[in-house]
Amino acid sequence: MLGFIEAEYLEREAANMAVNKMMARTKKTVLIVAIDPGFSGCKMVVGNKKYHLGLPVIPFTILDITGQEDKYTSLTTNDIIIQKNSRVYMIGEKVKKALLTDTVMNQAKTDYENFTTNVTRFKTELFDIALEACIAWGMYNYKKEYEKDFGSAPYELDNIDEGVEVRVGVALPHANINEFNEDIYKCVECRHSCSIRTGSDTVTVEFTVKKDNSKVASQTIMALLNETMNDLGQDVDDNVKDEFLPAVIIDAGYHTVGRALLTEALTIEKDGSDTKFAMANVNESASEELKKYNLIRDAATIDELYKRGRTLDGTLYNNGIREEVDVDIVELKNRMVQQNVNLMMDEFCKIYDDFTGIRKIIVAGGSGKMYYEYIVKYFEDKGMKRASSRCNLASGTLNGQSVDPVMAIASGLYKTMAAEE
Repeated sequence: MLGFIEAEYLEREAANMAVNKMMARTKKTVLIVAIDPGFSGCKMVVGNKKYHLGLPVIPFTILDITGQEDKYTSLTTNDIIIQKNSRVYMIGEKVKKALLTDTVMNQAKTDYENFTTNVTRFKTELFDIALEACIAWGMYNYKKEYEKDFGSAPYELDNIDEGVEVRVGVALPHANINEFNEDIYKCVECRHSCSIRTGSDTVTVEFTVKKDNSKVASQTIMALLNETMNDLGQDVDDNVKDEFLPAVIIDAGYHTVGRALLTEALTIEKDGSDTKFAMANVNESASEELKKYNLIRDAATIDELYKRGRTLDGTLYNNGIREEVDVDIVELKNRMVQQNVNLMMDEFCKIYDDFTGIRKIIVAGGSGKMYYEYIVKYFEDKGMKRASSRCNLASGTLNGQSVDPVMAIASGLYKTMAAEE
C-alpha cells in the first residue's frame, strides 16, 4: 500500500513539475513603456521590476520627407526615420535643423507647425506615427542596454510578444485627458509593426498592446507622484511625507502649464492646466518682437536659434534712416520668459495663498528648468523667503540616482504603472 501511495505521489509530483515547467515557459515578463510625449521632447522610461531604464530625450517633432529621404542618410542616435502608409517621416534632432537650413514642402512645414503648437495633434495620424516610432526606438535602445548589462537579449525586436507582455502608458497635459484619452487608447492598444532607421541601424519592431494594457495619465500628477515613490511604485515612509507635504507642482511644458496641490492626505486639490503661460506663447512673443527688426522667424524655430546662441542681423528704420542692429536671441528670449513667469506666479500666488504652509514647491516639465530660475527670483524679489527656500526642481530617484526634471513625468508614470503590477 505504501509503495502504491509513493508511486501515486511521485506521479502527481511529476505531473505538477511538468505543468510548472509549461507555465514557466508561457509566463510572460511584463515590459512597461512609460511615455511623456511633450511638445519639446519625448521622454521615456522602459523596463520591468528587474531592470528599468530612463532613455535619452528625443525631440518629439515629425516631418514628412517623402521624396527627400536621400538627403537624410546620416542620422544620429536621436533621429528616427519610419515609413508608414507609403510616406516617409523623420522624427528627432534633424527635424528643426531641416526647417532652418533646408527647403521643405509647404504642406510638410504646415503639418510640423500644427504638430508642435496645437494640442489637437493627439487626434492626428501624425501623432500616431510619431508615437509608434518613438516606442519602437525605445524598445530598440532598451534591448541594446539590457544586452550590454546582462549579456543576453530580453526579447527579439521582430517578435517582442514571445515571452513579453507590453504595457504602455502615455502622460497627457492635465487639462486634456478627458478630451483625448480615447484617441490614445485607440492608437496604443493594437498590433504594432514598423521598420525604423536610427543611427546606422535599420530594425523591424513588432509587438502587441492588448486591450486594457495601456494607461493615460496626467503629466502634472505623474510629476508629483515621482517625488513620493521608489522605483517599484512603493510610497516613501511617513517621515519623508511629513517633511514633503503639502506640496505644489508646477509642470511647465511647451504648450501647457499644469499645477496641482498634493495634500497631507494624499489628495489632489486646486489643480488645473492651460496654455496661457506655456513656452509656445513665449516663442510667439519672441517671434513678434523680431519683426520690429525686420526679422521673420516663426515661433517653431525660436528654440533652435536659442540653443545655438544666435545673434541675428536686424535692421531698424527711423525717419527713413537705416540702422543695423544685432539682436541677441538668448537675451531676448530670457527677457520674455521672465515676463511670462512673473505673470504666471502672480496668478498662482492668488490660487495657493502666497504658498503659505506649502512645504515643497516642485517645478517640472520640459520648460521647467528654464522657468525654475525665474520662479525663485520672483519669490526673492517679493520677499517670500520660505517659498524661495522650499522651491526645487523635480527630482525623485530612479535606479538610485536623481531623476532629471525633464524626466520626472515619465518616471512618475513608470512608477505608477509598476505599482499596479
